[in-house]
Amino acid sequence: MLVMVYGTLMMGFENHKVIKESMFISKAKTRGKLYHLPYGYPAIIEGDGWVKGEVYQVDETTLRALDLLEDYTYGAADNEYNRVMVQALLDSDTVSDVFIYMYANVSKVATVGIPISNGDWALFVEKNSFR
Repeated sequence: MLVMVYGTLMMGFENHKVIKESMFISKAKTRGKLYHLPYGYPAIIEGDGWVKGEVYQVDETTLRALDLLEDYTYGAADNEYNRVMVQALLDSDTVSDVFIYMYANVSKVATVGIPISNGDWALFVEKNSFR
């Protein structure tokens, strides 16, 4: 399965350890609107902008670990994130279906989050000294 990550799971960030054994496929981008949350991690919701990230090939064990980290349970109403299939544009200019974790509470993220207009959380964190 392909998973696109856009925050603390990317290379160089604290949660990358969860997917470090997975095969890196490509840098990529997908449609959405990105926010930095006051809890120290990002959230993506539906939108027309581009969100930048990394795509990995993961196995079932890693996918379950990601679900746990992202507070996602299939069919649950109180998920922090929902795992959804989206299309991502890879660096090779090919489009691929990937799983991504979208923030479940859209009204909350729009209220407490800081919009990241360029869709690049890593750059936002670097420029704003959040690390």
